[in-house]
Amino acid sequence: MLVALAYGGLAFLIGDPMLPGGAAWCVFILWFCSIIVGSMCKMYKVPALLGNLIIGIVLKNLPGGIVDDLPTEWAGAIRSTGTYSYSTAAAAAAVAAHP
Repeated sequence: MLVALAYGGLAFLIGDPMLPGGAAWCVFILWFCSIIVGSMCKMYKVPALLGNLIIGIVLKNLPGGIVDDLPTEWAGAIRSTGTYSYSTAAAAAAVAAHP
């Protein structure tokens, strides 16, 4: 229910790109699926990042092209942001482990 409400709000605010087949739709699907699969991986004591990578590969290779409408500029920005956030979190964890 909460996901449907979030999607409806984003579709209202963003407009056509948030509709199925739009660029924002692709980002929303990638985000939502990676959260779900990452949580499932954590339950089995597997790193969540592995789940995120797996779902990205699966969604890219599914027939029907669920995420094929994602512009390459957006994909590059998402990768660089994700890399930055994971490297920042790893650095913070390393500093906290060795005071």
